[in-house]
Amino acid sequence: MVQGARRLFIHARFTVSTGGEAARLRHLRANAACSAAHMDGDTVGIVVHRQATIIGCEDPAAGELEPVWRLSKKHRFVTQL
Repeated sequence: MVQGARRLFIHARFTVSTGGEAARLRHLRANAACSAAHMDGDTVGIVVHRQATIIGCEDPAAGELEPVWRLSKKHRFVTQL
């Protein structure tokens, strides 16, 4: 699945917010292998290939990530690459 996504770079990891019923989340639960890219015109391109870690609201890591996402007005479910 190729799709644009809002992401934040937090503690040397891309984090991607998505809703709990989103197709993106279903796909990552079925196959956690994924890639993320950030492009800045023709000058900078960052691409990572990793296994996604799904962090739900009850996960201890969510307590650290959620305030950052709230500041950027995003959802509570976060995928960490």
